[in-house]
Amino acid sequence: MRALFAASVRMMLAVLAMAAAPLPLRAAHADPVIKETITTYPVSGKTAKAVRTDINARRKAAGGGSGYDSVNHWETHWNFRTVPTAGGCMLSDIVVRLDIEIVIPELAPSAPAALRQRFDAYIEKLMVHERGHSTLSVATAREIDAGMRALGPMPTCMEMSAAARELGQSLLKEGRQADKDYDARTRHGATQGATYP
Repeated sequence: MRALFAASVRMMLAVLAMAAAPLPLRAAHADPVIKETITTYPVSGKTAKAVRTDINARRKAAGGGSGYDSVNHWETHWNFRTVPTAGGCMLSDIVVRLDIEIVIPELAPSAPAALRQRFDAYIEKLMVHERGHSTLSVATAREIDAGMRALGPMPTCMEMSAAARELGQSLLKEGRQADKDYDARTRHGATQGATYP
């Protein structure tokens, strides 16, 4: 009976010791902070050919020089703190931010109904393409966030910061390449039906 009691006490003390042990500094999983905006540029015309001419004239300035009818600009940024620990240095307070801006043409309200219907169908397909870019950028931001949270302790905080930055830049580069591959695969949305007229 006494041995059973002693074993119970030892188990209870072990549980209490585990509960009192300091928790790792690594923050719980958190999704990146995502902000998406849609910016339009005005186009007009009484015929599909006239609208196409107007898009061609305006898209370069509206899209930041891209030369495409629509663009998806995305930027990923991250912040973190390094915290010295008994085992070296860890990351804490990791925040990954993703800013997405989709730029698309918007047909003037005065356009004929039949022309508007055709144009709206085009914009719908264009948005499917641009949302594909957004999906890739969100995946990249999530990989950066998860990758930084998975980094183990480093001997010094300088090494910890360098490892986190290197990881972020490497995953960002992969994300940019995936974006280019997506455009090549879809011919900038043409294979998804995003052509006008």
